[in-house]
Amino acid sequence: MRFNKDIINKLNQYFIQRMGMYPYTRGWIKGTCPICGKDKYGIHLGQDRSNCFYCAYHERPIHVLIHTEGLSTFQEAYKFLDAFSGLEYIEPVMVSKLKELGIELPEGYHLLNMGDSQWGKSARNYMKKRGFDINTLSMKGFGYCISGKYQGYIIMPFYYAGNLVYFNARRYLANGPKFNNPEIEEVGIGKAQLIYNIDALGLYNEVRVVESVLNAETLGNNVIATGGKIISNYQTANIIKSPVQKVTMILDPDAIKESIKEALKLSDYKMVRIVELPEGEDVNTYGKLNTKIKVWKSRYLTYNQILQMKHQYE
Repeated sequence: MRFNKDIINKLNQYFIQRMGMYPYTRGWIKGTCPICGKDKYGIHLGQDRSNCFYCAYHERPIHVLIHTEGLSTFQEAYKFLDAFSGLEYIEPVMVSKLKELGIELPEGYHLLNMGDSQWGKSARNYMKKRGFDINTLSMKGFGYCISGKYQGYIIMPFYYAGNLVYFNARRYLANGPKFNNPEIEEVGIGKAQLIYNIDALGLYNEVRVVESVLNAETLGNNVIATGGKIISNYQTANIIKSPVQKVTMILDPDAIKESIKEALKLSDYKMVRIVELPEGEDVNTYGKLNTKIKVWKSRYLTYNQILQMKHQYE
């Protein structure tokens, strides 16, 4: 028998809060075995199973709760679980290894600091007006295209462990859409399976979460971008399972509800704070210094404080 999402969420909360377990990998949460006491015990709620790799205890999660709490029936267990709500269980998204995708930079691509054509000069002027250093961006592989599908677009590459896995294309001198990013059918991966500057999750104690690549590059090396206001389970799961301890949400002002929703998901795993930018601004337009001042003035929030914010915006 498989349980509905509400029961799975409450079981997830129970095992984390009551039994001190923690997210491990591929959907498993890990902790101390209730039978032998060894820290070799895992529960996979999505697969409705558990296993101790020391004593082989392998009861279903709901039975673990019943036995641990001295309950007698499923009905008693469901009633007991009513006290545990608010933390969504995140089923891992299985995708191909990013470094095996083999994506290439597009036709007509030139590094941002190279080329004397009008395309190159206009690209550099556009990025300078946005406050960026051209050589710094070029060292990160930023460029522009003078022909092909991406002619007149700034190319902003995504790397994972040193391998190119994707790129954003931002219009600067073209008549097409503002963004002209590769489709999932072309490259085998989509926005929901990407984090810009994902390597920062393994390098820093604190990361800041923004929407766009340009916002991330405005603020610094410990900033990741989600590609929009809607944060996928894959992106959330990568943040949770990373060694990062502190997360600062700095989505655009029209995404404050999404910031709060994500903060609620993260708050049982990380220290979280939410930065609210002025209406009509984003990190790049508001500026690096102004944004950092906002960050410095923000405080980390408890789950209940984030929940109060949620009620204020409903």
